[in-house]
Amino acid sequence: PVTHPTSDTSSPLLLIQSDSVKQYLIGQVCEGTQRSILENKIRIPRIENIFLTGRLTWDSMGGLPGFILTVADMGKVNLNLITGNDNIKWACDTWRSFIFRFGLNLGAKSVEDLDSFIDSNINITPVLITPKVSSVTTSTWSTSSLSAETEELESRRREEYIQTVETIFTNMFPATGKIQDELANQVASKLSRLSLPSLTSESINITNKVSTCYIVQEHNTRGKFLPQLAKMLGIKPGIAFSQLTNGKSVLATDGTTLVHPHQVMEPERVNPRILVIDCPDEEYIDSIVNCQHWRRLLSDASKVEVGVVYHFLGKTINPFEPDSAYLEFIRSFPASTMHFISHHSYCPDNLSFQSSSYLIAKLNHVNPENFSLPHSDAAILIIPEIKNDSGETLKVFPLIKNEPLKINPICEYEYDSETGSAGKNYGKEDWEKVKVNEIAPITSRLPEILQNCAPSLTNNPFIDEVETITLGTGSAIPGKYRNVASNLIRVPNAIDLTTSAVTSYTSLVLDCGEGTLGTMKRVFGPEETDKVFKELRLLYLSHLHADHHLGSISVLKEWVKKKAGTQEADLEDENDTLYILGPWQYENFLKEWGQLERELGVSLKHKMRYISLDKFMADFSSLPELEDQLEESLLSTETKRSTRVRSKSRPVSPFFQKQITRMYESLKIKKITTCWAIHCEWAYCVTVEFESGFKLSYSGDTRPSNMFARIGQGTNLMIHEATFENGLELEAKKKKHSTIGEAIRVGKRMKAENILLTHFSQRYPKMPEVRDNK
Repeated sequence: PVTHPTSDTSSPLLLIQSDSVKQYLIGQVCEGTQRSILENKIRIPRIENIFLTGRLTWDSMGGLPGFILTVADMGKVNLNLITGNDNIKWACDTWRSFIFRFGLNLGAKSVEDLDSFIDSNINITPVLITPKVSSVTTSTWSTSSLSAETEELESRRREEYIQTVETIFTNMFPATGKIQDELANQVASKLSRLSLPSLTSESINITNKVSTCYIVQEHNTRGKFLPQLAKMLGIKPGIAFSQLTNGKSVLATDGTTLVHPHQVMEPERVNPRILVIDCPDEEYIDSIVNCQHWRRLLSDASKVEVGVVYHFLGKTINPFEPDSAYLEFIRSFPASTMHFISHHSYCPDNLSFQSSSYLIAKLNHVNPENFSLPHSDAAILIIPEIKNDSGETLKVFPLIKNEPLKINPICEYEYDSETGSAGKNYGKEDWEKVKVNEIAPITSRLPEILQNCAPSLTNNPFIDEVETITLGTGSAIPGKYRNVASNLIRVPNAIDLTTSAVTSYTSLVLDCGEGTLGTMKRVFGPEETDKVFKELRLLYLSHLHADHHLGSISVLKEWVKKKAGTQEADLEDENDTLYILGPWQYENFLKEWGQLERELGVSLKHKMRYISLDKFMADFSSLPELEDQLEESLLSTETKRSTRVRSKSRPVSPFFQKQITRMYESLKIKKITTCWAIHCEWAYCVTVEFESGFKLSYSGDTRPSNMFARIGQGTNLMIHEATFENGLELEAKKKKHSTIGEAIRVGKRMKAENILLTHFSQRYPKMPEVRDNK
């Protein structure tokens, strides 16, 4: 397993590797998958086919956009997505405003029931399951009850739908061409403006109910060659041995006797079948347990045994409830079959990213006040002993990542019930050695370091008690030690005057890279995470690059689950609304994805407010010029031109002005001001001023910007990207990022009281080089 359900990775994913080193992913590609692959040193170039299980939801494919960008940037040419759901290309099309790559031939295939994938190594057969209460069939389009005229109209609309979806998909991944930023921006901008047909329109009867399962079988394995037997039959070692192992008959040394392969080889080995069963919720149980495909495999007529069954189960399912249909389904398999249960209650919430967690644990030893140990926990429930009708104990285990299962020729697995994993004890390190060699030298200097880095205090608890938690400090892609960009800011909005203790906060998230939710759960633990989500009122997305927003859907879904609900009765309470600020294109993506996941879609309509960042553009005619301008040599001609053109603010319509006023009143914000970042199209910098006096400025991704320095004048905290080390100004200029020194100089021009640097290149796994820091 590559992943199992944890705080970091919400869904299970399997890696199947054949003898020919080909690799296949089967399961759900959730957020955090790419980081798990990196942590486990899985070779991405060997993966060409991803078989998605279950329904199409963000939990099942939220890790795909980032994974696709990574494999494309690695130069991979072919990648195929396989599922039984007709919506797969439509779902990919929703990413069109932020996913675009030349040279990747991405395939997205919706397969029919039992439409097998077969190559030289393996046979993977999809089994499509629909819920009992649903009238869904494997055919998406149904016109049997329509008149001839209406049927023709529906058919034409269907063709238009297919053509539109296919056109967008093809243009997102042109098979030929070169990566050119200017051309890519132009194509991506055009794609953003294309309308995607609605899944909910009456004329397009598309559903998202099909759950895809699979039957997997490696091709039979050649028997072992028996050299001694070959010699006895008169075969000389050498080329004749090779010919026999390759299935060719050979003449013996007597020149007349023909020796055949089956005479000198063990019988061909038939590999056991693997079932991957994805049951999203209770509605699917009846269809799964009564599926004729499983019954046929288990019948006496089937000569191939079922060696392993992977059960991917939704949270609401209790597979071991006495006398339940699913328990009886498990008991129907032979005692030799191994079962692996993927379920949030039966899988341990152990640390998925151990390298990063280990580093944080060391930092916790140095400074426990600022670095909390990542939260982890054992499984909530223990799998009970299960016996079949013959009294034999079945082999049932929790699914745990990184625990290999050898299937050829027999299933071999060693499970340690004491540690909850197969032969591995998580979290135990030789701390004494670490303390002496790594922690002690830092701890001895810590008082001096903290004194030199003392924050600027104002004696205003509404400012001094602001909490800033960096949830991701890396750039571009998730790294082994750093996740991608995200920051949580907790601003006090109520204080006990007698004790000066903060009694409540308003929280905002600045950018939301993939895995943000997982990091929040590790930092805060279950109870405190619930509290943070009840405080969360604003999600800010600086621009459309994937590393800054691919965690948003998970955060929004968690917010819905923890706080909002989907009832329209809650509509009138503006204090129970989540505001989302970002480029206008991202609102289209959220609305489209809400069609796949209804609960999110309803909340987006009734409980969330999206406001485009261009509604907050600064009026620079009312802002003083800086005495100390940025060096012109640091700004490209293109940057200076775009800065002049885009520095004008536009009038805000009465509708959006009313929304903004409500937000200000509800969140106790005095003003939000944005300006164009010097980065890609539709990229912004922002300053947020609270009624309490706290002023926050966030750069997003940008070159050093005079405009940002102007709107953030006198800020209490400036958070600025520092992608590159000093000395790499030319590279930073080319990629439209900043160096450490450039970011600090912006902070000085801004007269920022505190500066927080983030968004470091993943070329610096732990710490960037700090040199020439004058």
